[in-house]
Amino acid sequence: MSAGGTALTTLLQEGRHAEACHMLRHHLSLNALDVDALVLLGKLELHLQNTDAARDLFAKAAAHRPDDSEIAFAQGVVELAANAPEPAVGHFRTALSLNQGNAGAAYNLGFALRRLGRHAEAIEPLQLAGRLTADDGNAWFNLGNAFLALARHDDAQQAFLRAKSLMPDSVDVLVNLAEAQRAGGNRDEAETSLRQAHGLAPSVATFNGLGNLLANRGQVDEALEAYLEALALVPHDPDTAINLCFLMERTQRQEVAARIISDALAAHPEHPGLLNCQGLILASRSDFIGAKVAFEHAVALAPRDVLPLGNLGTLQASQGDAEGAANTFRHALSIDPYNAPIHSNLLFTLLHGHLVEDTELFQEHLRFGQRQEEIAQPIAHVRPHASNLDRRLRVGFVSPDFRAHAVSHFFAPVLERLNRAQLEVFLYSTAWIMDEVSMRLRASADHWCGIAGMAPDAAASLIANDGIDVLIDLAGHTALNGLPIFARKAAPIQMTWLGYPGTTGLRRMDYRLLGTPPSSKELAFSTETLVPDGIVVFEPPANAPDVSPPPVLRKGYPTLGSVSRAMKISPSAFGTWCKIMRDMPQCHLSMLLPAGDTREVKRAWAARFEAEGVDPARVDIQPERSFKEFLEFFAGIDLVLDPFPYSGGTTSMLSLWMGVPLIAMKGNDTASRTGGTLMEVLTFDDLVARDETSYVAAALDLLADRNRLQEIRATLRARMMLSHLMGVSRASTSLTKAITNAWRHYIMSPEKDTGGE
Repeated sequence: MSAGGTALTTLLQEGRHAEACHMLRHHLSLNALDVDALVLLGKLELHLQNTDAARDLFAKAAAHRPDDSEIAFAQGVVELAANAPEPAVGHFRTALSLNQGNAGAAYNLGFALRRLGRHAEAIEPLQLAGRLTADDGNAWFNLGNAFLALARHDDAQQAFLRAKSLMPDSVDVLVNLAEAQRAGGNRDEAETSLRQAHGLAPSVATFNGLGNLLANRGQVDEALEAYLEALALVPHDPDTAINLCFLMERTQRQEVAARIISDALAAHPEHPGLLNCQGLILASRSDFIGAKVAFEHAVALAPRDVLPLGNLGTLQASQGDAEGAANTFRHALSIDPYNAPIHSNLLFTLLHGHLVEDTELFQEHLRFGQRQEEIAQPIAHVRPHASNLDRRLRVGFVSPDFRAHAVSHFFAPVLERLNRAQLEVFLYSTAWIMDEVSMRLRASADHWCGIAGMAPDAAASLIANDGIDVLIDLAGHTALNGLPIFARKAAPIQMTWLGYPGTTGLRRMDYRLLGTPPSSKELAFSTETLVPDGIVVFEPPANAPDVSPPPVLRKGYPTLGSVSRAMKISPSAFGTWCKIMRDMPQCHLSMLLPAGDTREVKRAWAARFEAEGVDPARVDIQPERSFKEFLEFFAGIDLVLDPFPYSGGTTSMLSLWMGVPLIAMKGNDTASRTGGTLMEVLTFDDLVARDETSYVAAALDLLADRNRLQEIRATLRARMMLSHLMGVSRASTSLTKAITNAWRHYIMSPEKDTGGE
């Protein structure tokens, strides 16, 4: 069709694409097997956004010429245009299998995989695209983004630097380079990159980058100013609103955060990130139904975004739905198997929720350790000479809880009495919050370093550069933990203590410090060497209310109490509590629960009690409260029901300090024996049960003996003060001994692998 071809060329040159399509259709009606015409018409239909027509045309062309890499490539482009990255991946893989030099197929395969969140798979094709198009920075830019998504910050920086050399005036490259530098611990370099980007073109991205960097440094006011500048450029910008929301949340300005997100959602009602923030705000206000709706909406809009999924699971767990939470966390892990915070949340839920057998629970801990250590290169440490055996050791503690938190009741008194002639103390905080307790702990240490928001590689390098000899985790699998840092073997000796009553699952965690001798179960299900040195001490709260008389004396009927999180109340514990109430019809129960003042929560628990034959009118469900009000709550309780098999911890200590005894079931590991051990230490062995029957009998006997309730109430605080639970000097000595013994063993055992495997 030479004459027709000339006319077609003229139409294309003049941009008359619809007429060109008409001509090609006519030609194909006469020459149906003209593959080149099919491909050209497909490209024109795609240009005109007629993706269905383009898809059909390319499919016909591929059927006639299945070994044509460019046709397979065109099929992939159509699927990307139709927002269908999954089939696009298949077509681009076909194109590459037909021609390894197809740079467009390599680049777009990596791009499509990134769209699907499959960043690890995207690396190889993007690296190939970079080699094939050495002078095109886009492949290197996208490669950097893939590395950044995988938290491979050093690799990301190298890729972005290559992209920058090819596209020196690209603001996007500079902004993302700065993010990789910030997360990798190179904050000064990150600021230089951001300032350079800002000089090229002040934008929402540059203002947000500067705000994130400043917030990461703790310069809250400067960060706020940068975010507000971004909003001035683009009002209600979602990314800026999200950054502002998190900054306001960190600085305890929830009302401001709520207004920011509300305004942004009015402009962008279907933005998953904004909906996720809305869910967090509603959850903080105890509007759990609204929060659940927001998280589920975000998940529906962005099904491969694990952030709202993780928050949904946390919400379910807080409401006592351990099974639902575990399923949500498992779903999130199926999308992002190496996500350490979500995997820790799953482990925390399984441990509390009594959902799996001990062996399966241990296997899940091992999976966490294997995955985290698989992606983390351990830092190599040079073993000191034997002459260092008795030198002053540099000891680091890593925790999100250097603040008003349960852990501080146990850690603060020991920290303040550690022998500083032997130990130089570093505190590494993985949380943003600083309060009066933080300032006290900071003053008690030799060094303080905030590492919140820092990538594990960067944090581990920082700790190693500080020359830490022994690094101690205080969080385990609780929120904002630093276990990925320990996976990188940031110190030659690593320990875990206090925060979590179970193994970390890390083979590179050397020791786990216990307060009591380990059980056979703990010996079998731990990756660490267990050290039973009795390192447990409790510092009672300052200005706690005086112990009050048993409320049964003024009420005329006994009142049971539940002060543990809902997830700890197992079906067997709940059934046992209801048996007590059925056997003593005059007694009442007071429970503290999240959103306990809402109709939905009261109704749900009322139904549970009714199903067990207990009148809900005898159950007073109250919301969680401030710490001062929490202590005052015990004035209305005669006896606390300790949950099982996961017993209370800090709440049990506080209950006893307020003069209220426990009925506790003593299990065979740290998580299940705390309450029972406490009561035995205080010589109340008759209040320690071995099964549900003895639990009920002990509770009924005590509730029926008002004289004994009075006696216990009057003497319990004094008993605690005289027990080793208050033996701070003993605990600090035990901790120092555990640290120095581990150091001596390390120095004297040169055959051990210094990489910590």
